[in-house]
Amino acid sequence: MTKRRRDTRRSVPRGQPAPPARTDIHPGRESFRWAALGIFAVALLARSLHLWQIRVAPFFPLVVGDAERYDTWAQALAAGDWLGRGMVDQSPLYPYFLAVIYTWFGQDFTIVAIVQGVVGSFSCVLLGAAGWRLISKRAGLVAGLMLGMCAPAIFADAAIQPSVLDLFFVCWFLWHVSGLVQNPTWRLSWLWSGFALGCLSLTQEVAWVFLVPMFGWVVLQHRDLGRQRLVLVAILLVGVMAAVAPSGVRNQIVSGDFRLIVSQLGPAFYIGNNAEADGTYRPLSSAGGGTAFERADAMALAEQAVGGSLTRAEVSRYWLRQALDDIISQPGDWVSLIGRKFALVLSATEVIDTESQYSHADRSRLLRLTTYVTHVGVMVPLALLGVWVSRRQWHVLWLLYGMFVAYAASMLLFYVSAQDRYALVPFFVLFASFGLVNGRRVLRDGWASQRILAVVTIVLLAVLSNWPILSKDRMRAATETRWGTAFRAQGRLNEAVEHYRRAIELDPQQGAAHSALGLILRTRGQADEAVGHYRAALALDPENAGTHSNLANILVEDGRSSEAASHYRRALELAPDFIEAHNNLGNLLYVQEMVDE
Repeated sequence: MTKRRRDTRRSVPRGQPAPPARTDIHPGRESFRWAALGIFAVALLARSLHLWQIRVAPFFPLVVGDAERYDTWAQALAAGDWLGRGMVDQSPLYPYFLAVIYTWFGQDFTIVAIVQGVVGSFSCVLLGAAGWRLISKRAGLVAGLMLGMCAPAIFADAAIQPSVLDLFFVCWFLWHVSGLVQNPTWRLSWLWSGFALGCLSLTQEVAWVFLVPMFGWVVLQHRDLGRQRLVLVAILLVGVMAAVAPSGVRNQIVSGDFRLIVSQLGPAFYIGNNAEADGTYRPLSSAGGGTAFERADAMALAEQAVGGSLTRAEVSRYWLRQALDDIISQPGDWVSLIGRKFALVLSATEVIDTESQYSHADRSRLLRLTTYVTHVGVMVPLALLGVWVSRRQWHVLWLLYGMFVAYAASMLLFYVSAQDRYALVPFFVLFASFGLVNGRRVLRDGWASQRILAVVTIVLLAVLSNWPILSKDRMRAATETRWGTAFRAQGRLNEAVEHYRRAIELDPQQGAAHSALGLILRTRGQADEAVGHYRAALALDPENAGTHSNLANILVEDGRSSEAASHYRRALELAPDFIEAHNNLGNLLYVQEMVDE
């Protein structure tokens, strides 16, 4: 005889309203397995469709900017030079990730995109699991699916950039943190949280800021644990060191300097805070070498300024001083700059790193559709809605608030780019999922004045997030210019010209495209059009010595020797060591019988 299971549910007397459904934050009791499979399938399908649509695009096999550096680095590693030479910097873990793929499958960017798509899809599952634990099963499912269809995530998972690992380690970290919220004494979760955070610091330097809210959370919220808190913090740090120590050992072997991570603190701070800064990345050198040459440019310019050789630490201090001088001399402008960075952090527009998401969306219908629907400008107001409806659980979620604020503050101290902001996307998605699941509560909870204030604030944030701060066409143009330069380096001049013309069409102020197009047109004998492009480039950047010299070369061929000489002289005023300009000016003066000069 089987026993009847006792019904432990609380009965409600007839005529009385049923108690409200429980909405506090708790881990879902049901198995996450089927939800995980659904999230993974949706995410992988989206990434596969995007890859299918861009695989035939002319730019797909190109590697430009930082991607070229990561690819070259990975090829050297895969060839057997696993230690490499010199101090590593700029996301050292990602080239090793690429090198493993190259070793197993060869240098095939389609395979790289497939592997990254699988990793990115698993990141969606981890975030869904974190939301399932932290908030509710529905919110976890929505969070995983939202990240799976998130436009920046779809774009990043097919690009040769470390963003795919950024997302994975952030989601992995949040999954372990969700376990700590349930059970703060679970030592294995502390260890794995530290390891995930250490791995993240090898792809995103400022990830160290996540330690601050972690320390504050265990020290302030869990006083009842007493001295055990010190043990837990120590375990967290052991996990971090386990991840970053191999980088330090490698640096010790190849350079004799045990540095866990090579930081570009001074130059990065200057880039984000000098008098000409606009909140985005701008190279230190007017030649526009980009982040791949940032360390070399920073050292060369600093040594030139002080008139002597400098150590790495001295270079960093030099740029810090330069930035602080600008801040102190113009404090009002700096405050305005911080406000602009804050707007960029919350902006719907993805700030270009090397290639613009919008240029890829022009060739991918799926990415174009999701760019309209699942961008940050949609997630930010939904996230604020989620924060509002979960305000009664602040004692549980304030660790997530602290992490978000700490990382966002680090961006305000430096500069904003899509890759750097990408680590915030999981936080946006988590709170946005709670807003979607429980958003109706904002209209019925609290006093009427509180509800009105919440709605007004969310609407204002939605307007701020979607305000057009940056030009998408200008970012498209910069991408087209880089593609044109890559095609020109391969000798595919017809394609290069096509991309340069497209860049100028999108943004007539794209001086680099004008200059490069002029160079190609000159070799084709289209001198008049080349001169026009060189003049357009100089109108935009009158202090570009190379453009002055190139224009002078055409003018010499056209018989305008006097004007050519003036441009050669201007090039040498801007770059006294410009050997080609010296040589060409000398030849011109010799023809003009000005032998002594």
